[in-house]
Amino acid sequence: MEPRYKVKRKIHVELTGVEGARRTSKASPEGHDVYDTLEKRNLPGQYETLSDAEAHCELLNRESNKLPLDDQSRALLNEIRALNTDQFDREIFVGLTREESERYVALSVATRHKSLEEQDEYLSLDEKYNNERMQVIGAEHLLRTENPPIH
Repeated sequence: MEPRYKVKRKIHVELTGVEGARRTSKASPEGHDVYDTLEKRNLPGQYETLSDAEAHCELLNRESNKLPLDDQSRALLNEIRALNTDQFDREIFVGLTREESERYVALSVATRHKSLEEQDEYLSLDEKYNNERMQVIGAEHLLRTENPPIH
């Protein structure tokens, strides 16, 4: 899968002209931009070195792979073995695809009224993910009891 953010070399443009008897020259700064492949635009800002631009891209791509959860919720969900990553290193709920995980988060918002279809969809996703989560917890428990730590 293609990353969302990519480094693009900034196009160097030099404009020259004549004002009165003097020659003028204006050049755009050299460097690198970060391009958002989803929104099809360069992000504001510029990076003088390729390594600075690549580091920022890596950070943005890592953040874009996360589900829209606050830090406290993410910590709790990690503790109860609810979160994992898929083959593209995107955060998902255990047992759900990325698309299902995003939908599950959207349906989990308590401030909006849900239709009967949305309630059924939420319950179906919740059951699917919790069944898989219980299997993960069971497997961890089995490993701990079969191979107890030596003190």
